[in-house]
Order: sequence, then C-alpha cells, then structure tokens
Amino acid sequence: MVTFTSELNQTFIAHWRSLCTASSISVAEDYLDRIEPRIAPYILIYDLLADDLHVRFQGDEAGKRVGINLTGQSWFSINNYMQKELVLDNCRDCVAYSCGVWGESIYITASGREITLENIMVPLAAKDRRPPRLVNISALMDKIKDEDGKNSRVVPRRMTWLDVGFGLPPHPMRRRAP
Repeated sequence: MVTFTSELNQTFIAHWRSLCTASSISVAEDYLDRIEPRIAPYILIYDLLADDLHVRFQGDEAGKRVGINLTGQSWFSINNYMQKELVLDNCRDCVAYSCGVWGESIYITASGREITLENIMVPLAAKDRRPPRLVNISALMDKIKDEDGKNSRVVPRRMTWLDVGFGLPPHPMRRRAP
C-alpha cells in the first residue's frame, strides 16, 4: 500500500479515480475535458508507442522543470540515460493491467541540489485506434530556487506498482540492472 506524500498527488489520484467506472478506466478525452485545475500544470500525457513514449500534452509547470516543451516529442529525447526497454515494458504492463506506478526519485538541479520527487503514472483508455495513453504527475517535496537553474536529471530511487482498483501485474516491476 502506497501512502502519497504530496497533496498534489493525492488530488491527482482522487481525480483520476473519480472518472473511472467499476469496470473501466477513464478515457483520455474525458480526463482532459474534466481536468482538475490544480493538477493540470503538473501533468504529462503520453502516447505509448511500440518503441517510444510520445508526449501528447505537457503542463506548464512540468515544462518549467525541464526548460523545454516536450509536446509532440519523445520523452526519451531528454531522458536518454534511462533504460528505454525497461521503462517501456513497465508502461506496457501499466496499460495491460490497468494499474499505476508510484515512484520516488531524486531531482538534481543544475546547481547540484537534490530534491525528493514523488511520481505517479496511471493509464488512460484510448478511443478508436489511438495508441494506449498514460498520464503522469510529479510533485517536488521542496521548491526550486532561482539559483538552482534547470533540472539536469532525475534519478529513480524506489518504484512499485500502484493498485488503483483494477489489480496488479502477477510479476514485480522490471528493475534497472545492477
């Protein structure tokens, strides 16, 4: 059982759950039409492609953290240090099992300051023949200061499946090779 550290993430997951039915997850278009204004600036919505995570939507605050608007681009274009297949496999499981991913990472600013970051990702149903979608939010546990500059990288510390009411994969999350 995961306990959310940030109020932002508590609001995020409550909003996502409010749009689900007993048997299905929220459709991406419904999610965007009824988005909670407090969380909109912090979210990213991805299309899960065969070999990529394509950023469909990036909130303004999420963009400020990385200093670039990734809408329409590959998420891996700025996260090329991540193990791509491992990330994509976990995203595929998130969609296939209608579960979430909770993570705690270290956000390292350009000045070298480390800030704890709580991350949640959950699936969104896609209409027609559109690719599967995921929505993600990350909450910093401290404010970024002017002298911090822009993010240089995010280092994952802990990750786990998040049961959002539809069950979990029968296997553990795939992890980075030691």
